[in-house]
Amino acid sequence: MRRPSISKTDLETPLRLRRCIRILDRQLWKFHSRVGLSPSQYEILVTIAFKGPIQISDLVLLTNMNPTMVSRVLTKLEGDKLIQRSRSADDARTAILSSTKSGHEVLERVRMQSALYLDKGLSQLSHNDFQVLVDALPVLEKLIELTPRSAPSE
Repeated sequence: MRRPSISKTDLETPLRLRRCIRILDRQLWKFHSRVGLSPSQYEILVTIAFKGPIQISDLVLLTNMNPTMVSRVLTKLEGDKLIQRSRSADDARTAILSSTKSGHEVLERVRMQSALYLDKGLSQLSHNDFQVLVDALPVLEKLIELTPRSAPSE
């Protein structure tokens, strides 16, 4: 059974969630920037590494980014040897993107640094609070799936 949509006057929960996500995202951003990646570059590299090999058109859909921006980011990532382009066996006009060994190493470094950073806060939680957070993770992951990838038009 679904919970009814909240009224416009009852926005506290989504606003608190947004605030938490925004603050954590800012705190974790320093790990992406330490390896020389902007947020867009990091998101595209992660998508290629975990969804690839992938076509550029599929990458644009998954990241919900402007195709021109994606093209610029791909040029930078390719120049840094973090991704590689190859031609599709089915259609030589289609580029296929995949992460290089260096790309995977950069992502692993960011992942480990981020995890260690978050663990410092997690270790300060009571056992009960930690378990509540662990139990909430599947719900948060489901929320990601259920939330539209693009902002609604007004």
